[in-house]
Amino acid sequence: MHDKKFFDKLSLDKGSMVTMDRAYNFYKQFAEWTEESVFFVTRQKTNAKSEVLKTLYESPQADKENRKKACVLKEEHIHPTYKDSKNLKPLCLRRVTYRDEKGRLYLIYYE
Repeated sequence: MHDKKFFDKLSLDKGSMVTMDRAYNFYKQFAEWTEESVFFVTRQKTNAKSEVLKTLYESPQADKENRKKACVLKEEHIHPTYKDSKNLKPLCLRRVTYRDEKGRLYLIYYE
């Protein structure tokens, strides 16, 4: 069963935490969870677009000299948009850019 159909059948309590892989980026569902105080974490798709409203944190370890150190490089307040009926709406999320010990970068959404 596709994720979109599966999540429609879930009944999540306020304060629940949902984690998903990068294949699931359904912003309308994220907006509904946010309104219901359900938290989530997922990786950002490579083609995702969003407006950066504010950089909340930026690491001084972002230079090449430290690229093998695992760390959070940046935390941002972002607004991707989604369609609700025929209207585009912004979704308030946080995005974390993380580098692992092998130098791989990950972009993660959460709320």
